Amino acid sequence: MALFDDLKTKVQAGQGYAGMIKIDPASLKKLGDDMTAWQQDQIPFATALALTRTAHRVRAAEIEWMQSGFVGGAIPWTLKSLYLKRAEKNRLAARVWFIDYASKGTPAGEYLKPQVHGGGRAAKRGEKAIRSRHKLASGRFLVPGRYVPKDSYGNVKGARATMQKVLANIRGGRDDKTDTKKGKATSFFLGIPKGRSGPAGVWERRKKKLRLYAVETAEPQYRDKFDFFGISERTVEKWYDKELTIAFNHAIKTARK
Repeated sequence: MALFDDLKTKVQAGQGYAGMIKIDPASLKKLGDDMTAWQQDQIPFATALALTRTAHRVRAAEIEWMQSGFVGGAIPWTLKSLYLKRAEKNRLAARVWFIDYASKGTPAGEYLKPQVHGGGRAAKRGEKAIRSRHKLASGRFLVPGRYVPKDSYGNVKGARATMQKVLANIRGGRDDKTDTKKGKATSFFLGIPKGRSGPAGVWERRKKKLRLYAVETAEPQYRDKFDFFGISERTVEKWYDKELTIAFNHAIKTARK
């Protein structure tokens, strides 16, 4: 529709690397100059509706990539953590972002940052807890051992419960052994087993057998494989003009003169 050819939108980075779809005010004013007064009254409603519908498309496109782009697909928690804020007539911006708070564990907005921006990651809660007990040096991290069981998403099975056991063992006392059913006494310790040259990390001792649960390492590095902003921009470029045309025609048909 030629009427909307000069209307400009842009995707901005916001807090928590949110995708913020906004309207260029200058282009919106120019659009209104070409309309009757009655048509101009429909612009805010139509624009907000188009922004919101486009944001839904952005969210769907991000989810589609995560389901195929990550090994095993993204876990349900990650997919549910992608929020959307609608645009309003007096606030012509729609927002798509990952939640940056979690009552338990690490929020998606935190653990996805290295996948979006590349580089290192922040310490996980378990690593911070071990550091607070002076068992893991600042700048050192833990990554899963080679033979640790993983789920279909590539994550360590029972990681949270196991870390609680690790922390209990570090505290010592009566908690220095867990899973104490007959023949299954299990304990964890940090360091290098006696008589071995390494590697350092979290070791699981089950009776007389040892298994490396997590390896101590320098800060893990990630490449920016999740093109969050690129997906947003391409989706907006593909759909916004179409959604605006549909929304404006709907506004004209349903508005009271």
